[in-house]
Amino acid sequence: MGTNDVTNVGDARPIGAELQESLIEPLIVATRSAIGEMANVELFVQAMQHEPGCRHSGDLTVIVELKAAKSGSLLVGFSKKTATALSERILVGAKEEIGDGLVQDCVCEIVNVVAGQFKALLAKRPFHFAFSLPRIVRQTNEIPVSTNADCVVVTFASELGEITLQLVLQE
Repeated sequence: MGTNDVTNVGDARPIGAELQESLIEPLIVATRSAIGEMANVELFVQAMQHEPGCRHSGDLTVIVELKAAKSGSLLVGFSKKTATALSERILVGAKEEIGDGLVQDCVCEIVNVVAGQFKALLAKRPFHFAFSLPRIVRQTNEIPVSTNADCVVVTFASELGEITLQLVLQE
């Protein structure tokens, strides 16, 4: 399924062509590439839309703060099942038991690689940013952007479960 074939959910608004081409397409490519290479899994865009505000999503939400003229955040949400399955794929052959701490470290590293690839893909475009180290957020009030900020949400499906990206940019 191409990114033009996705559905909008509920009261969400569609994403404008300029935003989709300039930021969302590179983010989708970065996510598919990073997770695909790290965990040997293919991601399919299931839904993509604007939503009012951002929120904690899934059992584990990882945030990377973006610092630029338009600052914001990239949030990536995983169910515990999906996070564990990805971690087991990535850490195959690990001598240590893959417990909750290692799963959290692994999903933070996944999001770090996604953010790095996203930044690299935007190198020749007008939007440049620095980003923070990824960290786990446990509830919506820990997200350092306005919960009313405009948020682009992309939901991916895979054989290991769903992953939800939220990109929030503020003026």
